[in-house]
Amino acid sequence: MAADPRASQMEVAEPITPAGSAGSASRKAKDELDWRMSRLADQNFNIKKYPDPLAPRQGVDPQFYPKGVTLEMEKKWLAKIQALKDGTA
Repeated sequence: MAADPRASQMEVAEPITPAGSAGSASRKAKDELDWRMSRLADQNFNIKKYPDPLAPRQGVDPQFYPKGVTLEMEKKWLAKIQALKDGTA
């Protein structure tokens, strides 16, 4: 039996892709990975809201106080607490 000459023409070892389209698959995969990673991260997180964790702290940052509480109110409360501890109240 003779081999069909058209069969060898139909078999292709590798798929033929137009120039420039090979990179689009990897770019699409990268874009999808970036999108999925962005969905995992908290969109509202801002590192600038938090103090440097390696720096020594001198109390609580006022931005974390309950609404309506001021630094002056805290100073008065701490003075009253200290007075009670000292027994001068």
